[in-house]
Amino acid sequence: MTGTSSIPIIAAIIVVVVNKRFINRFKDTGTTNSYSARTLEELRLNRSLIFRRHVNRGIMIEVNGKYYLDEQKLAEFKAKKRRVLIPIVVLLLAVLLCLDLFLTR
Repeated sequence: MTGTSSIPIIAAIIVVVVNKRFINRFKDTGTTNSYSARTLEELRLNRSLIFRRHVNRGIMIEVNGKYYLDEQKLAEFKAKKRRVLIPIVVLLLAVLLCLDLFLTR
């Protein structure tokens, strides 16, 4: 055993699952504009940290105590996230390849 913990991986998976749950709940109920806004109780959601982060980012908008999903903001956020993550993944793969080449000599 290497002593590394799988806790960060499990935490990341949980964040992704909860994030998808929130997004899908809004999409499935058609809550994607101010006219269709609903309370969290109606959506059967709670005001978790992930939800509050979406509100702070403008992905979920509050109107008179009701919320809706701003799909344009969601698309912009996903695009921004990809622009950041893709170079990081490429760099990590390059480092791993170099390590593999160096260690197999």
